Amino acid sequence: MVGVSARGERSYTLAAPLDGVVAHRHATVGHFVNDEESLFTIVDTSVVVAEIDIPEMDVPRVRPGIPVIVVLEGGGVLEGSVPVEFRGRLDSIAPEIDPHRRTAKGRVTLENPEGLLRANGFARARLETDSKGSTVMVPRGALQRARDVHLVFVRLAADLFEARVVEPLAGNGEFIGVRGRLVARAALAEQGLE
Repeated sequence: MVGVSARGERSYTLAAPLDGVVAHRHATVGHFVNDEESLFTIVDTSVVVAEIDIPEMDVPRVRPGIPVIVVLEGGGVLEGSVPVEFRGRLDSIAPEIDPHRRTAKGRVTLENPEGLLRANGFARARLETDSKGSTVMVPRGALQRARDVHLVFVRLAADLFEARVVEPLAGNGEFIGVRGRLVARAALAEQGLE
């Protein structure tokens, strides 16, 4: 809206086509514009789309529609604060593998009512796959390779170990997920087997 104030000053009111937050301002005072220029970038932060890197070896077990939990460490606000979880369902998986990272991009839409998720931020994601068997995390050094198979050694008694064939999965730093004939130590304790 264009108008002239009582003091003779001109004022301009711009109405945005949507509610949201001004993410970028492209115009400045005294800058001449035309009807093809973008003056502001406005974003709706109440819903965000997160991109997830899915390891190549996990792609066959992942499909659109499976539950996804995105964990924002420290609530995205203060160091040491409690992690915040966002839940959604996998919307899509890219049809190609990144040749450098060996991952496929997955996309999940998440409700973000408090605006804690921000563009270009980082979080961890957990996908609930349809795969059979359970995943156990082991130290990377415990994973051995013999010819065409991966092995871990399981203690059966004080001086007795058994080699078990496993399938390596995604990892996080010093630990790697494996799938095979294994039971996590915490699960053993719960069953009274440890």
